[in-house]
Amino acid sequence: MNTHLYNSGQQILGYGEDSQFACRLLSGSAKVLRAGDVIGTITSGQYFGALAALTGNKRAATIVASEDCLVEHINNQTFKDMVQNTPEALDKIS
Repeated sequence: MNTHLYNSGQQILGYGEDSQFACRLLSGSAKVLRAGDVIGTITSGQYFGALAALTGNKRAATIVASEDCLVEHINNQTFKDMVQNTPEALDKIS
């Protein structure tokens, strides 16, 4: 498992970045921002960065840790395989 610790206030993903991986929040919470506005919240167990991972498009939002977060990075191909083999994972995508 490829895990990373992000401190409160630290950027996890940036708007417009290339996608090399999707993420799953293992602990903590994070804010979803677009143009500086909070448009959502990610909680433990949810996947994010999925759209870019599945389509190859650039990141559509910035994700910032609201508190200390442990995040699993899942490379694009592994994530695509997981979605194809475990469709119920789609229920946890933010």
